[in-house]
Amino acid sequence: MSAIRRHLKGERFDLVLYTAPPVNVDRIVRHFKRQTRCHSYLMLKDIFPQNAVDLGMMRHGGLVWRHFRQREKRLYGVSDTIGCMSRANVRYVLDHNPEVEPSKVEVCPNSISPIPAPVRKSGAARAWLGIPNHTFLLVYGGNLGVPQGIGFLLEVLDHFRNREDVYFVIAGSGTEYPRIKEHLVRGGHLNAQLVESMPRRDFTALLADADAGLVLLDRRFTIPNFPSRLTSYLEAGLPVISATDTQTDLPQVLAESGCGIGVESGDLAGFARAVDSMMSDPAGTLEMGVRARRLLEDRYTVAHSYHLIMSHLEA
Repeated sequence: MSAIRRHLKGERFDLVLYTAPPVNVDRIVRHFKRQTRCHSYLMLKDIFPQNAVDLGMMRHGGLVWRHFRQREKRLYGVSDTIGCMSRANVRYVLDHNPEVEPSKVEVCPNSISPIPAPVRKSGAARAWLGIPNHTFLLVYGGNLGVPQGIGFLLEVLDHFRNREDVYFVIAGSGTEYPRIKEHLVRGGHLNAQLVESMPRRDFTALLADADAGLVLLDRRFTIPNFPSRLTSYLEAGLPVISATDTQTDLPQVLAESGCGIGVESGDLAGFARAVDSMMSDPAGTLEMGVRARRLLEDRYTVAHSYHLIMSHLEA
């Protein structure tokens, strides 16, 4: 607030954009609205503090929870429009915050400026990482933390450990990175490797050589998360296998668009069936990838989000 008053004194704005978490920016948003009467647009990326409760990091009803829950409600109240990640998120916000006007909540998902077309397979990433060309390559890229339900990922790696026709690459960083590294070393996995966060160009090349992308979420979530990593796979034209909680509507999105398969985190047999299904139907899996790219261009581009947000100013 001090910096805003010092550097933006006298400036006027038509729109203020902000994300949550964090939820403790309600006072700053209120300041802009009072000074300039601008439109306030909340891009709700995750629902806090309930996500912390789900993962056992905070006690529901406790002093800390009550503080942040109050700030969350204030933030919803000061926002003219709330853009949620998916339809399930819209329903959750309205069901748990009856004071929020339904007319000001809409779907405004994570979006990117995609490359003009998916990078063609070259084999360069497979050669660089020593991945056999005959294997079905599954890639997980992104944060490696508690919310991703890494325990189930380790179960998956153990289940496929003796398969010579399947290969896993986990690329990312986070609090669970050491746990995964130790597990792979101790288990002697020959068809899986862990790579620390890589440059965007290298990750794009890896996805180009992959056969499917993985989305993971902890099964304990009661809030409908919608992982941002999805857009990278769609951009690359990759089919998606998701292992998530039962609250997210990501599996429904994958099924409706025909670009992937969703299973519940913890359902090892279901995950194995999803992998084998894609491997047994190469033509169908390629078509899934085509539909994945189409889904990105229809729903998850920056242009789509821009027009949605700007429509409120035009109105």
